[in-house]
Amino acid sequence: MNIPPPDLSHAPGFAPELALVDTIYADDNQVRVGITRDSAGLYRLHPERWEISNLDVLGYAYWNPYGRSSSLTDDIGIAREMAFEALRTTPRSSRPPEDEG
Repeated sequence: MNIPPPDLSHAPGFAPELALVDTIYADDNQVRVGITRDSAGLYRLHPERWEISNLDVLGYAYWNPYGRSSSLTDDIGIAREMAFEALRTTPRSSRPPEDEG
């Protein structure tokens, strides 16, 4: 089975009241964290992982939100530090079963 690489051209999408400020990727590009800012000036983290575990059923891979969007701060520097920590702790997707046919 041909496993597609993460789609880096697909930007994370969020509710209209949240503006995407930055997207930070892990070194292997399998995990990313979107940083948004709301109208009150608070930054939120949105971890996602490149989901390939259902590739054999769906026929495609996709960015899957992981956990809940949380981690509020009013400082973009702190938000980026927290994003790098989230990259280290967000598990990668499991590989789909190998085609035995």
